Amino acid sequence: MRRSLVGRAALLAAGAGCSYYSDAPPGGSGPGQPHVQNALGTLQQARQELVEAVPDKGGHRAQAIQLLDQAINLPMGMQFAGD
Repeated sequence: MRRSLVGRAALLAAGAGCSYYSDAPPGGSGPGQPHVQNALGTLQQARQELVEAVPDKGGHRAQAIQLLDQAINLPMGMQFAGD
């Protein structure tokens, strides 16, 4: 019933990736991608919640933070959206 922290982070990362690719205008980039910006804010908020959570959940908390860091860095490639 209850998803692990890693599972939640993976779902957020996947959601960010989907938003990243589906919002990309052909040959366009950056600011015209509101869903990516919203997903990025959600990922950053989730990361902060995990950082403030009680350590360590058998390593799952640290792994979730690492996955969120990877997902947060995904939008850095928005300039390549049309490729």
